[in-house]
Amino acid sequence: GEWISQFLQMHGDFWPIIVEAQPTFKDDLRVIAQNYGGMYIQRAAWITEGETMTFHAHTDAGGMGSSLFGDSVYSEGFCDGDLKCNHSLGEAYDVTTLDVVSLLERVARPDDYIVLRMDIEGAEYEVARRLINSGLACSIDNWEFEGHAMYAKQNYKYRPVDGVLPWLLRGCGVTMNVYQYYKADPKLQKLREQVESEDACAWLRFGVDGCSEFGSCGGIPEK
Repeated sequence: GEWISQFLQMHGDFWPIIVEAQPTFKDDLRVIAQNYGGMYIQRAAWITEGETMTFHAHTDAGGMGSSLFGDSVYSEGFCDGDLKCNHSLGEAYDVTTLDVVSLLERVARPDDYIVLRMDIEGAEYEVARRLINSGLACSIDNWEFEGHAMYAKQNYKYRPVDGVLPWLLRGCGVTMNVYQYYKADPKLQKLREQVESEDACAWLRFGVDGCSEFGSCGGIPEK
């Protein structure tokens, strides 16, 4: 809730709709929404409405990195940034999904200025594609997008999307800011070390600068 709190303090005329599946934050987020005449919805942002899915959470570090993806590096907890935890702090429970496109269709008016903050731990790629295919992506004025492609193996393939999305949507007037913590996150740093020890070129193939100790990968120089 830190981002939305700071945003609303600076832009108090906005009407917030806050979507968050993890119950840990429900009381604080509900208060924020109420204080600004908005709405809090305890569901998982996704591409379907009312589907039951498994949410992989943990009680460590405020539940940082909890997501719909069971193979996330955060599935067992933060664990002081270690890749493997001494004991798992993870838990899994069912959540109900919310279709972001359907939500926008219900609440947004043609003259609204829409700011979309998307920090949904890997689900952003499927949601972004649905927004584009529905034609609603171009109705977003300011899109704050946090990329998590490297946190779960099944999402590695989406790494190029982080770079393509701003270029693509700039053509229809969307201001887009992409945030990534692939190099700063301590768990990802340890994952990179592990991957490179097994295959010096693998990290670069995933789409992140790699081969730091080797200089190049198959003739591809490191950026």
